[in-house]
Amino acid sequence: MPSPSSFSDRPAVLVADLAQLDMLRSRARGRVTDLVYAAGELTVSEIAEALDQKPTAMYRHLDALVGCGLLIEGEPVRTGKTLARVFAAPAKRIEFPREEASAEERSAVADILDSQLRLAGKEARADIEAPGGSSVRSGSGIGWLTEKERVRVAKLLAEALAIVEGGQRGEGKSLCGVTYALRPVSR
Repeated sequence: MPSPSSFSDRPAVLVADLAQLDMLRSRARGRVTDLVYAAGELTVSEIAEALDQKPTAMYRHLDALVGCGLLIEGEPVRTGKTLARVFAAPAKRIEFPREEASAEERSAVADILDSQLRLAGKEARADIEAPGGSSVRSGSGIGWLTEKERVRVAKLLAEALAIVEGGQRGEGKSLCGVTYALRPVSR
């Protein structure tokens, strides 16, 4: 299997299939997908440990994600006396359709975003309430923007996301997530 860094040159996985969208509607499968896309190649045990789950609970999710093309399975690696299954992302990021999406696909994307935002809030709360302070940096803002300003904000968010997505595992680093929605406040 190519190294995870070689995936950064590949185009994004465009999720336009309802089966893929339904996979990502599942909070468990969404978390697995987010983790593998962020961390690169991981064994089942590493995925389970990072998500505080048992490895046996991961297999059906991983097999389903591979089956629909959201993850790829690499060559097993030896861990002690056994071979461990390895999973990776086929690209650096997942993107959702916008222009040609059906009402059902748009609804699925909205469900996925809703789930991601709620999970981000839950994880931020756990960090904020943990003894010893918080490493969460958060905020929210509403303002009147021209189309040119909205495009500028979207580019800045994309730049911040690129920094986060470009990070590789290493000493002194921790896995961090960014969840955002640049949206109209009312229609």
